[in-house]
Amino acid sequence: MTEDATEQTPQDPRHSRQFAGHPEAEKTLLDSWNSGRLHHAWLICGPKGVGKATLAYRFARFILTGGGQGGGLFGDSPDSLDVDMDSGIVRRMNAGGHSDFMVIEKGMLNPKNNKIAENDIPVDIARKASEFVRLTPAESEWRVVIVDAIDDMNRNAANALLKVLEEPPERAVFLMVSHAPGRLLPTIRSRCRKLTLKALPEDTVIEALQNRFAELSPEECQAIARLSEGSIGKAIELADQGGLSLFQIVISLFASPGSLSLEKIHGLGETFARKEAKESYTVFRNLTGWWLERMIRALATQQHPQPIIMEETAAFDACAAQAGIAKWMDIRQNLMDLLWKTESPSNLDRRQVVVSAFLSLETALQRR
Repeated sequence: MTEDATEQTPQDPRHSRQFAGHPEAEKTLLDSWNSGRLHHAWLICGPKGVGKATLAYRFARFILTGGGQGGGLFGDSPDSLDVDMDSGIVRRMNAGGHSDFMVIEKGMLNPKNNKIAENDIPVDIARKASEFVRLTPAESEWRVVIVDAIDDMNRNAANALLKVLEEPPERAVFLMVSHAPGRLLPTIRSRCRKLTLKALPEDTVIEALQNRFAELSPEECQAIARLSEGSIGKAIELADQGGLSLFQIVISLFASPGSLSLEKIHGLGETFARKEAKESYTVFRNLTGWWLERMIRALATQQHPQPIIMEETAAFDACAAQAGIAKWMDIRQNLMDLLWKTESPSNLDRRQVVVSAFLSLETALQRR
């Protein structure tokens, strides 16, 4: 599957035994390996949750096991990135004890101040990686560094990494995950071979949901798959957090956007004010912004997208009857600005934010 459809947690692709949905990307890596001219830096791009990190770990295991366990017709060229997941090499990689393998990510200990780097990847961690790849491989023929994600590097760290990408040592490979490659330094992009993973087919996402959530009906799996837009990671998060029910709440709010029930708004605020509702609120906020973008696109094209739930079409029509594109764009911006005020530095109460946001929606629509 993908980085989020594993036997482990959705956020941890390290131990995934399966990978499906991106045969062209896998073939590109295999062809590069079999050519004997493996590029030193790979930028693995695409939407979140489609398998970028899983592919990086999968290829890292393949490299450090010397070409995995696949074989060509005559046994000379691997035809798969499959490896023996129970081998000592893979076990050491999983445990963080392989001397030729390094992972860079947020949440690591900064070697300079011995503090956890929670907000970004600082320059000292990037320098540590540069030093690491210049060492001679100790137990394999390669040194491999995974950066997950390079988007999290601050500018100084990115410049430090650039130096080693410009003059790469032999037998060293960087596998760098990027959700937004356009934001990276152009000089970094130019020194990497780009591998783009596309959104997964709906059937692939549905299969992953069915395998993981036996309690979901086929209709629920399909609706969540459409909400996820081809991302298994997003689909699993939605299923875990009751995303379909939250989406139904979003749709019910916009089914009558100009005459919202005060009781309903305050009830929603009370629900999200609960301590345990923080993650559900985040999903609700994200779904609200996502659906408003979807609705605005429908207004612009004058075409309804395939409805995710039956009530969605009526919500589209209700919003179109209330205001035009320009008005809705302003409303979306204002609504999302308010819904984000639960985060620092504002850090407002979720109850207050929800009530204020949807009262502002009704007020905005009443102004002509």
